[in-house]
Amino acid sequence: MVATYIEELVELPTSMLDDVLGATELERRRIECRLASITAVAEQKAQFLADGHRSMSGYLKAHLNCSGVEASRLRRLAKLVNERPEAGDALQSGFVSVSNIDLIARAWSAPRGHSKIAACLPLLLAHAEQFSTKDFAVLIDRTLANADPEGTEPNDDHVANATVVAGPDG
Repeated sequence: MVATYIEELVELPTSMLDDVLGATELERRRIECRLASITAVAEQKAQFLADGHRSMSGYLKAHLNCSGVEASRLRRLAKLVNERPEAGDALQSGFVSVSNIDLIARAWSAPRGHSKIAACLPLLLAHAEQFSTKDFAVLIDRTLANADPEGTEPNDDHVANATVVAGPDG
């Protein structure tokens, strides 16, 4: 089956191969958005319990035969798409790549950056359309760093103490 498809692709003129590649990537983005939407609804309905699983990640791993990392990625994307449908629209319409929307979803799930990402999501989606994944990751990292310049939550219960003592040289 794959060999036959590859043979068909080999026969295509170069310009048509470009069109097939673009159409397939657009289909991939639409499918990612649908998977995220289904995951969001399944999580809201606690489908994993009805299906006999102890967690949503376990449910996804069983039904999609995916890794825990992939299940977590899909859950983050589902949360973003569920709470901010315009992010799903940008992915589904093909404007934003899967890798860039994953970066936004990761930042969206970070407690320290949630409000900052929410405040500038339209701008981030516009940049996600234009930036390479490497450059967009830098933008996301800087956005999160600005959300928490000290790197900790203000209500962080970790106590750090330091003491300075003069040594024999003063």
